[in-house]
Amino acid sequence: MTKILLFLHSSKPRSLILTFKTRTLMPEIIMNTSFERHRFRNRFFGTLSFTIVSVLFSYHTYCQLPLGDRVIGLSISNTENDRFDSAFIHALGAGATSFHLFFKWNDIETTPLTYSNVYLPAANNFFPLFHTKVSLVLAPINAFHKEVPADLQNLAFDDSLMIHRFKQLLDYVFTQIPDLELKALTIGNEHDAYLGSDTMLVRQYKTFYDSVSTYARSLRSGLLIGTTLMYSGLTNIATRTLMQSLNENSDIVSLTYYGINGDFTVKDPSEIRADFDSLVSLFPNTPIYIEECGYPSSDSCNSSEHKQEEFIQNVFAVWDALSNNIKYISFFQLTDWSFTAVDSFAIYYNLHDIKFKEFLRTLGLRTYSGNGSNKQAYLTLQNEAFIRGALNEVTNDTRIPTEIELFQNYPNPFNPSTEFSFRISEDGYTSLKVFNLSGKEISTIISERFTPGSYTVSWNASGFPSGIYFSQLEVYSFKTNRRHIQTRKLLLLR
Repeated sequence: MTKILLFLHSSKPRSLILTFKTRTLMPEIIMNTSFERHRFRNRFFGTLSFTIVSVLFSYHTYCQLPLGDRVIGLSISNTENDRFDSAFIHALGAGATSFHLFFKWNDIETTPLTYSNVYLPAANNFFPLFHTKVSLVLAPINAFHKEVPADLQNLAFDDSLMIHRFKQLLDYVFTQIPDLELKALTIGNEHDAYLGSDTMLVRQYKTFYDSVSTYARSLRSGLLIGTTLMYSGLTNIATRTLMQSLNENSDIVSLTYYGINGDFTVKDPSEIRADFDSLVSLFPNTPIYIEECGYPSSDSCNSSEHKQEEFIQNVFAVWDALSNNIKYISFFQLTDWSFTAVDSFAIYYNLHDIKFKEFLRTLGLRTYSGNGSNKQAYLTLQNEAFIRGALNEVTNDTRIPTEIELFQNYPNPFNPSTEFSFRISEDGYTSLKVFNLSGKEISTIISERFTPGSYTVSWNASGFPSGIYFSQLEVYSFKTNRRHIQTRKLLLLR
């Protein structure tokens, strides 16, 4: 299992990070003018074009269903250059507010009754700073593999010792993440591959799952619990009744969905609607959480980057139609894997077919080499999230919510100028900066000492391309010797 810089895991052995650029959401209006008329025409048509773009943008936005209580998640994956700092900023810029965090049972209980994991406290310290959540997966089974401590390998899942030891694992895990807000806890990952249609195995696992999930709820009030199965296991006529019984004690129906056939070639993106309709018909009264949602771009899978982009578009269109049932989709994943990593996965899964390896390798929304580059699917995800309001939230240092306040810039979207208003309650050194999606500072608007009060400053983005940016207000308080930060997202449309 490969670990990311922040030391998070994923359900398939993988490394983790994302980075991306933005695209122009509307084409520029280019005018040929004489020098004598340039200033007048530039002012007139600049205003006119921005008005047209704003109207069209607003129309497009309101044609989509706002996210509401739905949540976009992402599986963060590293580029070759392995920069988590910019990756996380890009994840936020794509509309993600929840992140996938995966551990096999024996990743944490490495030897019997010995627990060791530095990644849980790291996540506990990091994600709350950005007011983001985590969907936590603890897997006693991962796909075909029973991933329990060595001394439990020969025990059935309904054995009392197996159940007791997993409850002890839960005790340890929750002591490590007291501040981490969980979107959900899922117990097991794609384990219908292991259970199959074996009635006895399913019954044994159900006994285990029902007992440990009830115990987990006692450790944290309001915790949503599920067990992550594959779409095929939930819907296939040979297994769906068994998998429905397994979910009887679930708060959510959790699954992985990849738009592929059994031979790892892709389905047409238009088939998503029928697949999701089938899922909803089987679980009409339970919230559906798609923990991993992905689509390869390799031609070995009869796919392309264009088809991958269509997949993202269709997912959002169908999600709008089924918003009362599907509440969470986490896209998998942000960056392609390396050939070396894919070879190790092929060994883990004992699948060496080129279509399988290319399916895994090209699931990313960005390429792997160097700093990575955007595939069109990433830009489409970014756009689909934005027009549903996913990028209009503020990211705060929530530990001290009253010290400073950075308001949303106005207008937003803007071209080329916008205004920022902010409030500070203590005397301190204050900076207001703008960053692009690569995490690079592109402008310092203010950087000086401010006394308590409310202020408004303007910023002219002439010379910068259309896209999503971040404004960050940082105040170092002379009174408390503490630093307070707030960040907002803004959209430049030319």
